[in-house]
Amino acid sequence: MCSSDLVFVVIESVMLLVAAGYALARHRQVAPILAVIVVGAGLASFEEPLVDVASRLWFAKDMHTIFGVFDRIYPVFFAPSYAVYFGLGACGAYLFMRGGSHRALRLYGGIGVLFDIVLEFFWIRADLYDYYGPQPFEILGFPLYWAFINTAYLFVVGYTFYVLQHWLRGPRLLLGLAVPVVGFGVLYGLAWPTWVAMNTAAPVWVMWVAAAFTMAASTGVVWAVCEAVRRFGSPLRILPRSDGPAASAERPVEQATPR
Repeated sequence: MCSSDLVFVVIESVMLLVAAGYALARHRQVAPILAVIVVGAGLASFEEPLVDVASRLWFAKDMHTIFGVFDRIYPVFFAPSYAVYFGLGACGAYLFMRGGSHRALRLYGGIGVLFDIVLEFFWIRADLYDYYGPQPFEILGFPLYWAFINTAYLFVVGYTFYVLQHWLRGPRLLLGLAVPVVGFGVLYGLAWPTWVAMNTAAPVWVMWVAAAFTMAASTGVVWAVCEAVRRFGSPLRILPRSDGPAASAERPVEQATPR
């Protein structure tokens, strides 16, 4: 059996524990939301086999596997990896939206792309998986378009929690577990031109054009989220149900401070 996948599982588990300690120490007020984001991202890992088929990705068969589907495996490695990259990444985006500057949020988007590239290089060099067939914008075995759509996912999930943060309280917070799972549709929505071109008889140059569109669209999503945060802040401010005649009340829209 492959042992390198378990090494990454241990490292990622330590990272999650450190992140939990940091959240409790520095962001105790929103620590429950951060926990829901991370757990929800771990649940989203069950969608990975579907993505693997569409994007021509093959995981090593000797990894410690829980089950198989669509001729792909679901190893133990998936859940902590999703929790670390997608979970902590979306948490970072959410925290920057709450308290960071507009410039810092945009910089975080660039860092997200670079971090994804470095992280996947480590995983690929460890022989955990391999992208096969012609791949657009491939460098050292990694197709770069992935870094763009992954970063867009972080921003969409982070912004969803940013908008709903005043509503996701008490038992309703558990509904937030569905956000990272359903939010995976962002990947499909951005990547489908590339994946269609990859899995048809289209010329290779069509695949490259489609991937360029995917990266541009992903960058546009990140920009749009940054602009929404700057212009509108977190607009959804709902008060608890009152005891009086009015069943509910809605606070004025929060005005975003210039950044």
